Amino acid sequence: MATESLNITKLKDLAGTEDGKLLLAEELKGIIKNVSRKTISSIFKNTLLSGDPDAGTLSARRYASAQSKQYGTARAAGKSDTGKALPVSVDIDINREIFEEYEEKDISLNGIPGLLAERKVAIESAMERELDEKFFEVAVDDAIGGTALTPTGTTVKDRLSELALVLHTTKNDFVDGVEKNDIHVVLSPTAYEEMRDYIDTKANANVQTDIEEFGRFHGVWVYSNNHQPEGVEMIAMCKGSIAEPVKASTYRAEKIPFSDAYNVGLPYYYGCKPVMPDLIYYIKEASGADDSGQGGSGQGDSEKGENS
Repeated sequence: MATESLNITKLKDLAGTEDGKLLLAEELKGIIKNVSRKTISSIFKNTLLSGDPDAGTLSARRYASAQSKQYGTARAAGKSDTGKALPVSVDIDINREIFEEYEEKDISLNGIPGLLAERKVAIESAMERELDEKFFEVAVDDAIGGTALTPTGTTVKDRLSELALVLHTTKNDFVDGVEKNDIHVVLSPTAYEEMRDYIDTKANANVQTDIEEFGRFHGVWVYSNNHQPEGVEMIAMCKGSIAEPVKASTYRAEKIPFSDAYNVGLPYYYGCKPVMPDLIYYIKEASGADDSGQGGSGQGDSEKGENS
């Protein structure tokens, strides 16, 4: 069904016509698609959510690992073990908007269709930045996020390997280790460049030196994160560790009453919460670290306790 959103009286081609409504619907679809494609977090965020976004809350459910017992145990007890699951509610409680005002005389050349297409790019960039920044901010939140590690490695390569290994070997009621293919690590741009320099020095590295991304290192996915929280060098998490559902309202162009100006933009709403905080680890930037990657000493223990 076409988006009922346009209230323009001066431009006949979009003044409530079906073409105009379809245009807005198509532009909104493009915004959401492009934001989802461009954000790093969208690659490994949790999307297995149930519920109605309009109700303001979605739910993720995390099941405990299965446990084997001696054959005949269930028959002797007359019942099977009760399934264990941890429900996690994710509230869509962050309300945002992007609205811009334009005078008719400033848009008369290209009209509303041209303005909508042009500003769509800016809106995508703003949403992309905010969603990624919030996602990784939550990942390192002391109250609800992951665990900070004190590394022993003196180079980015060593610290990356150490961080990935801790996550790879994590065991608890819900996981018996994390497969490397499910581990995603984001590095600060500075750390990523150092890591890339190291890879470029390896004669047998299966990486082209003229491309931006090197993809994986020792089996884990690695990304340069321009939206890394301040003071954090690297973050590792299992795929699905954080949920960040987004609900966008209508992309609209409306005439401002008693003026010759138009309001262009859209409201959007989202929530962000760890579903598996025990599968998120991070390393802060070493105090006084130099360009050679020196810094970060300790016993390899966690600032929140044991590693697993």
